[in-house]
Amino acid sequence: MSIAIQVENISKQYKLYEHQTDRLKEAINPLRKKYHTDFYALNDVSFHVNKGESLGILGKNGSGKSTLLKIITGILTPTRGTVKISGKIAALLELGAGFNPEYTGIENIYLNGMLMGFERADMDKKIENILSFADIGDFVYQPVKNYSSGMFARLAFAVAINVEPEILIIDEALSVGDIFFQQKCFEKIKTMKNNGVTILFVSHDVTSISTLCDRCVLLNKGEVFSQGEPRRIINDYVKLYNTNDEITKKIERVNKMVKKESSLVDIVSEASSEEYRYGDETAMIKEIECINEEDPESQWLVYTLDSFKLRVTVKFLQDCENPVLGFYIKNKKGLEMYSGNTHYLDQNIGPVKSGEEIVVTFSQKMYLAPDEYIVSVGLSDYVEGISRPLDRRYDVNKITVKSERTVIGLMDMDSTVEIIKGG
Repeated sequence: MSIAIQVENISKQYKLYEHQTDRLKEAINPLRKKYHTDFYALNDVSFHVNKGESLGILGKNGSGKSTLLKIITGILTPTRGTVKISGKIAALLELGAGFNPEYTGIENIYLNGMLMGFERADMDKKIENILSFADIGDFVYQPVKNYSSGMFARLAFAVAINVEPEILIIDEALSVGDIFFQQKCFEKIKTMKNNGVTILFVSHDVTSISTLCDRCVLLNKGEVFSQGEPRRIINDYVKLYNTNDEITKKIERVNKMVKKESSLVDIVSEASSEEYRYGDETAMIKEIECINEEDPESQWLVYTLDSFKLRVTVKFLQDCENPVLGFYIKNKKGLEMYSGNTHYLDQNIGPVKSGEEIVVTFSQKMYLAPDEYIVSVGLSDYVEGISRPLDRRYDVNKITVKSERTVIGLMDMDSTVEIIKGG
């Protein structure tokens, strides 16, 4: 398979000076004394994007996402490493980037076309589609400095997708604008993807990432933390946001405790091989059962519109002030379909003592369309508005949903039909 974007060992180093005068002191110092500290926005980053593939890039603020995209698009030069591009790029980076604020919308359309190598005659053929997609009316004849952020986004996206790019790069640009325009953009991106356009998509929205992307790269502190299929990388992303080094060390101790407790050995061995587990050593989710109320013998198999129970057994290893237990169900790409917990469902567990064991049962009806889904269960301590993870078990098991009738879409709403004929 041919490669559209090849990023090899990219690093971007900046010199940070404590005082403005330190830069001059360093430049004229005869002994070449160092007055700066080195900061790596990116450090030895490597990955590739195949032609026709959609790659998502995730990472907390400051992880190096925007720096990486600016290097790929040629706005910045890397300190070390190389980037190889095969194909014509259209990029939606910082809002309004590449637009002259004094020019009108029309003038900026032609300016952007010229920057991408198109003649005016070429842009004349594209202008109607661009204006139709942007749909900002007569504002297109006004200077863009007077535009709202939503208008900027509309015009910038309309230009980017209508210049027939082979590679489309988007950096959080779809977070502005109304919901109808966002939906319009996502549908257009899906169409471009189906037509073989390579897409590099940066977002904090894991729902968009799971929907649009074939693979993901997770950046952390300027380095590649992990890369692979979206569901696994989204789990890593969530884990980074909810844990720190101390909690990671604690969960390693918890896992050792689990192996020592004979009552838990079987449960651990039955857990999904793709399970992600973390938390501290305050409590432990021992057992998770899915019970089909219509057919109790069918574990983890539920028919659409059947009632089922999710039963979770928890053992507390320390006192806990306000534990909250919840679960959520995702599809195979990681899109969250449903979530619920004891707090939102107004069934608080209350204080629990060390050594105490509790069983929490969630009862509900299955409305999801036939498919295989992934179940995750999490336990936290929620005190004064702060949630502390006690034991999180992501992707702990798979639930299979079947149906005895045709279901089109994501769910069965249990619709009924009434037809009255007469004249």
